[in-house]
Amino acid sequence: MNTLNNRECFSVGYEGEEIPVVLTRKQVKNINFRIKSDLTVAVSAAEGVPLQLIEELVRKKGGLILKHFKQYVHRQESVSALNYLGGDTLSYLGHTYNLAVQQALQQEEVLLDSEKIYLLIRGDCSREHREKLIESWYRDKAGLIFNQSLEKIYPLLAGQGVNKPELKIRKMKTRWGSCAYSKNKITLSLELIKLPPACTDYVVLHELLHFIHPHHGEAFYRSLAEFMPDWKERRKHLSGDRPC
Repeated sequence: MNTLNNRECFSVGYEGEEIPVVLTRKQVKNINFRIKSDLTVAVSAAEGVPLQLIEELVRKKGGLILKHFKQYVHRQESVSALNYLGGDTLSYLGHTYNLAVQQALQQEEVLLDSEKIYLLIRGDCSREHREKLIESWYRDKAGLIFNQSLEKIYPLLAGQGVNKPELKIRKMKTRWGSCAYSKNKITLSLELIKLPPACTDYVVLHELLHFIHPHHGEAFYRSLAEFMPDWKERRKHLSGDRPC
């Protein structure tokens, strides 16, 4: 075991495989787990919690952890395989589109029709440049659609003493969304723009509810079911490999 400040790094064996764990000792009531995209499990626990208990809990979740590790690897391989050239496929709002790359007559831009996403570029350009153009288009669309989702979902909680938060969008490798209560802000993952809008609505409601219920306790899930009875179906589309 390696120790760095208040962090302990070790591995837990599960069915012939090793699960890397980074344990941070904190003043927390529960033992908290987070499966990370760097193929480690981040655990936080109080000083008095025995290491053996933590190892047992990691081993108990071993099947789920390894399943998520495989999903992360698959996603990373899929993204790295994209050259953003004709023949690639891109996701947008839950649909898959073929990418068509064409010469731009004027400005470089990205266009969409019912079957294809068109990337209009000037002459030869690098993969990084093509990726940047696609990401910029995703961001523009996300700015519009995510704010529409907030406008739709926020009135559900307006009478609960929740102030309308500022909405931020950023690339998030390990989460679909986060809530900064003290700053009255929620942050959504740019990746949500690739999924059905119902998924974004679920994540927005999830984060707004954290202004009332900071933790994922029974009261939180009761409220979630009250305002969105089909929340479990919506969450299934998120693959379950990132927390909110």
